[in-house]
Amino acid sequence: MTKQALSARPIQILELLRDGASTAAVASVLGIEPDSVKSALHRAAIRLGARNRTHAVALAIQRGIISAHPGSPPCSCMHTPPAAPEPPSWLTPAASLGQRIWVSLVDGAVVSGRLVAVTSQGIALRVPGRIRQVPMSTIRSLHAAGEGGL
Repeated sequence: MTKQALSARPIQILELLRDGASTAAVASVLGIEPDSVKSALHRAAIRLGARNRTHAVALAIQRGIISAHPGSPPCSCMHTPPAAPEPPSWLTPAASLGQRIWVSLVDGAVVSGRLVAVTSQGIALRVPGRIRQVPMSTIRSLHAAGEGGL
């Protein structure tokens, strides 16, 4: 699936959802009806092979259709993104996509959720109601479910 497979509107919707916007907020920002947002998202999810809106955002990030970083400039549908760099070697054996993980951050906080994307810049976790981006520079350690906890 490339960016060309999705038009500009579904990409805008996926980017706003990635940033944590609700359907009503997306509709307000784009000046369209909430039902139009739902319809466009449904069609995009079918094209991506996603089970739900969270999965659609995760797949769009994994496939380079949208950036994993909130607030980034909108994607242009006129080019193919460069190949993503490999994630750090210490991360890939530790957890697989969809697995529940706990991430210890350098500031002492702990974040948990389902792993939905890994890039060289960070990871994306599905937490209740949204996708949370965690930059690699803030990760102290990562623990996958079944490792005995923190």
